[in-house]
Amino acid sequence: MAVVLSNTKSSQALRGQDVRVTLASDVAIAYLPLMTKGDVCTNLNGSRTGLINKIDLDNVYFTITPIQPNKSFESDSTPGFLSATQTISIDL
Repeated sequence: MAVVLSNTKSSQALRGQDVRVTLASDVAIAYLPLMTKGDVCTNLNGSRTGLINKIDLDNVYFTITPIQPNKSFESDSTPGFLSATQTISIDL
């Protein structure tokens, strides 16, 4: 099952570094418990792919380790950052 979630806070997304995806609290309550480390994520703005490596239930975020195509998870419209309101598809 794939879900599409929206990032709520811009975060740095430099090549080779993990990126934080922050969710709205109601979305986090519904979806964070369903996520597991290793779930595949796709940034729908640029088709960049990564794997979930950390899930923080208390602070409503998860982090992604980028893997393809260039080990970056940035948004095309905001180089070096995962923009707020960016949509992420997750294969749960």
